[in-house]
Amino acid sequence: MIKTEHQGISGVLTTVVYASDGRVVARRVTPNLITLTGKRLLAQLLTGGVEGKLELTMGVGSGTRQPAVSDTALDELVSEVPAALDRIEDVDGAVCIRVRASLPASKSKQAVELHEAGIFIRIATPKGGDSQAPTLFNRVLFDVLSWSSSTSMLLAWDITL
Repeated sequence: MIKTEHQGISGVLTTVVYASDGRVVARRVTPNLITLTGKRLLAQLLTGGVEGKLELTMGVGSGTRQPAVSDTALDELVSEVPAALDRIEDVDGAVCIRVRASLPASKSKQAVELHEAGIFIRIATPKGGDSQAPTLFNRVLFDVLSWSSSTSMLLAWDITL
């Protein structure tokens, strides 16, 4: 019997906005687009073409343009925070990687309307030098979320291979 295999990579961002008292005020689950530079970096990692430690961050922005595979940055970056690998697990014959980040309350007195997010990957040089320029691995456009001094956010990205 010939078995078939799902080829591809996909991602879904879950964004949860919390009020300062811990209540959930908004939740979004949105599929994303893996960028060409993200796919190229993955290929380089698989073939040993990259040397150094991976540094992950998540960025959020106010841009409203639809994602394109050619994107190399968010349109209007508002904030970028460290991200961490949460888990790797087998799910229905695929591998799911979850990356998480927390966006604390804004320091601005005015609320900011967020529409986009992405994972940035930097490669730290092995000898402690500067990291290379960040690679935008993926980008997503979602319905508006308000971020202010009285809200914080959890960003959880599931990437399926």
